[in-house]
Amino acid sequence: MDRTKLVVAFNIGEIYTGYTFSTTAQFNDDPMKINSISWHSQYNRMSEQTPSSIILNAEKGFQSFGFEAEDQYLLSCENNKDTNFYFFQHFLCQTNWFTEKNGEIYVNPLNRVGPVLLQTLIRHSVSYLKTHFLNEIQKSQIADDNILWVVVYPELDKFDVRLIFLEAFLNTGIDRDNILLVGESLAIQAFARYIEPSGNYETSGIQNKSTIILNCAKTQICPNISFQKHLQVATNVIGMSSVVDDIDSIMKKRIGCSIFTGLTDINSRCDVLCWLEIALEGSVFRQAHGSHVGIKIPSHLIEYMRKHVTRFSNDGFKLQFGVLRIEIAVIHEVFQNALSPLMDHLKREINIFNTGTIQNVILVGDFSKFIMTKTVFRESYPQFEIIVPSNSYMAATIGATLAGHEILSGKKHSRILYIPKMSIVGMLHIKQAALKSSSNFRTSINDKPAVKLSIDTGTTTNVSYLPDLIRPSKIATKLQDLYESDYADILEAIVGKGRDNSKSEEFLLQILHVAYDECRKQAHAQINTITQALHPTCGIDGIETSLPSDVVKPLIEYRRKNALQYLPRLIKSFVETLPNMVDISNAQLLDCTSFIEKSIECCWLMCVTEPPMFLKFEWNKSEQIDLDQLDIEGGDGRNVDSMRWPPLYLHENGPLMNKGVVNAK
Repeated sequence: MDRTKLVVAFNIGEIYTGYTFSTTAQFNDDPMKINSISWHSQYNRMSEQTPSSIILNAEKGFQSFGFEAEDQYLLSCENNKDTNFYFFQHFLCQTNWFTEKNGEIYVNPLNRVGPVLLQTLIRHSVSYLKTHFLNEIQKSQIADDNILWVVVYPELDKFDVRLIFLEAFLNTGIDRDNILLVGESLAIQAFARYIEPSGNYETSGIQNKSTIILNCAKTQICPNISFQKHLQVATNVIGMSSVVDDIDSIMKKRIGCSIFTGLTDINSRCDVLCWLEIALEGSVFRQAHGSHVGIKIPSHLIEYMRKHVTRFSNDGFKLQFGVLRIEIAVIHEVFQNALSPLMDHLKREINIFNTGTIQNVILVGDFSKFIMTKTVFRESYPQFEIIVPSNSYMAATIGATLAGHEILSGKKHSRILYIPKMSIVGMLHIKQAALKSSSNFRTSINDKPAVKLSIDTGTTTNVSYLPDLIRPSKIATKLQDLYESDYADILEAIVGKGRDNSKSEEFLLQILHVAYDECRKQAHAQINTITQALHPTCGIDGIETSLPSDVVKPLIEYRRKNALQYLPRLIKSFVETLPNMVDISNAQLLDCTSFIEKSIECCWLMCVTEPPMFLKFEWNKSEQIDLDQLDIEGGDGRNVDSMRWPPLYLHENGPLMNKGVVNAK
């Protein structure tokens, strides 16, 4: 059996924590073929990163980490319970630190008196993350000494925490020679080398061009924003606080109401903030739909908002079918304010250099993922190409994984120039020639680790490739966008032509249901045909044809990666046969073309994931509505009257991805 080496990178950041990993075989095949883990929260949050928050019990022993810790704290707030645990939110933020005379660093908990050594918090966090990682890949039967553990350490202004991180990993039993420490800035440089466009300089004839990497970290743009702003808001959207505050302020000034008025429960607040963050990531910026961002509003807030805003409002906000639509002009104004400190810092740095030598600005960090961030930078600096790579918010973690592979392969030459992270934002300058070379990770504790690694390349579970855009979280966002934008617009158009509202809702739901069933049938038939054709006994009567899973899985993965190639013919075939399955006129077919095509796209991507994602259309009308899975758009009862939009699950009987929408009775 082939043996290979594994590199895993841990990044405990000021706001978020995560890890990524890949084998040397994956690195040699495609350096950006890097694996990540999906983290989940009971408040419908999911991400490739989890909050850097931790709870210690009354004896200051480990209790929970990440989403689990924040969920536990939020639940105690909601129930007004006295707690005997210590909750540390974003414990690497220096604003929570203080030092004793002996130089020891302590961190204050958020909920009670009783500081704890930073070293203790990091030790518990590292132990948890290591165990979590090994559990995720347990089928590969990996031993600790088969792994190179790359640790990203924060480059802080006043404190050097490298030794604390090193000791924490050593305490988990990892051999000293298998640990590599990499500073955040150098990890980001490694990331940049693999995403910087090649050939720009040779083809343009320009020499000695430079690229600037700008770290748009949420903690830098929105300093000291924590639970103090919204005491019962889960802080996976902590960096959105200034954006939310500004949008809320504009709403109050223009129309006299607030997004958060009446949102007393944690679920509702989390839902509103999470949908806002998802919307701002870019999928719902639609020039064809009035240039707006849509946020789904909880049903119990809709009546209040209708007193202030309607579907015909022209003051920057509209309420349409339970969705608050915010004009792009409002979002643009808000982001200009939020990004102002970062713009000023970039301007000062650029003035130090000859601007004629700068061609590209690469945006990384949490705030870089929002479409409006790139728009604002492009408007302010039209002379530069603004680049936002895929998964830019995880640049340091991905870069650390790449750095580990570079160390293993002996690529350690570099001419990269680095400017340390400043008080507002981190920033570094890279010569174009250096972007194509490898880094000299001189901040490593051990310059030449004696690594002896071997590992099976078996399939891991619950893992996705980071650069992959056909991921469950992306598909869930695409489906929600379909409901909030296309569904709402087409429903309004159909009703405007005199058709009954409830029958129109039923009509559009039927189209989605038929599309979903057709995609499931096609996906199953396709993979069944392929596996039968490849079986050695193909064509021999009386012999069942089935292939082992290790043969079928690569076929399924190949189909998933190339899923978009099959869409045009699938859509064409579906549109031609739809009148045979649904009572639809030619005029209605023309009106609904965009909705039909996007329904097929979403359903096809759901069905080619492994395991397939699941839409639930059937609900027992005698049972009380489960508000954790369904939102109520119409009616005031407790039972399902009719389904408007189905909930989406990661797989059948799996965790919820998107809530459904129903009318109640």
